[in-house]
Amino acid sequence: MGVALAVTAVCTLIGLLLGMAAQVGAVLTLVSTRPAVLAGLLTTAVTGPSASGAALAVCMAGWTPYAARAAALLEHERARGHMLASVSFGAGPGYLLRHHLLPAVLPPVPRNALLRLPTTVLVLASLGFLGLGEQRPPRSGAACCPGTSRT
Repeated sequence: MGVALAVTAVCTLIGLLLGMAAQVGAVLTLVSTRPAVLAGLLTTAVTGPSASGAALAVCMAGWTPYAARAAALLEHERARGHMLASVSFGAGPGYLLRHHLLPAVLPPVPRNALLRLPTTVLVLASLGFLGLGEQRPPRSGAACCPGTSRT
């Protein structure tokens, strides 16, 4: 669960930053079509099967919904009348970002991230089931119960 929270936080942050960029549409379309399992296979080929490799794979594919949501919210907010009024009164980009754009984006995107947290847990678990996530420690030759011997 801790890995899923960390992955969700990283994906949300990357999605917010890239969603606020001006031309994210082409990259977003390209990356959103790649499934997490394919990213897991490619990442495992480079890093080997591990929990960090699975987390990296989910991060590579998981930021796209957050970027799309942030970009849509920003586009909607920029088209509203109070933004045009603020610009006509001489508001600069920093003022617009602090007082109009961030308050419109920051509440819905983390809420969306919390709703997607169970999906992140399932994707990490499925990568582990496929042998691409954290590996089980090797079994020792000792008996399972004290006082018994294996013959």
